[in-house]
Amino acid sequence: MKRICYEVKMSRSDYLCELKHPLKRRVGMRYSNEFYFVVPGGMLHLAEIPVECRLLEVGTATADEWNVLVKEARRILLFRFNRRLVLRDHSAGALA
Repeated sequence: MKRICYEVKMSRSDYLCELKHPLKRRVGMRYSNEFYFVVPGGMLHLAEIPVECRLLEVGTATADEWNVLVKEARRILLFRFNRRLVLRDHSAGALA
């Protein structure tokens, strides 16, 4: 059974505060196989993510942007509501 922990951060300051308290993250990691930070697209750089964590970026894309993302990305999910919402997985070792 695979358990995944998601920590959603809407601001850079909230994320930086999280980095100052690694014990909080360890609780989530203890009971899960993977730990993801979920942030708005472009908010963080990959180098800022702790090695034991992964990054998911969320944002919107036009149809043309979506086609480019599908060609470039290794793993993308699309949710269709009233607009296209893109979730891009930047994790090392993501499935091809």
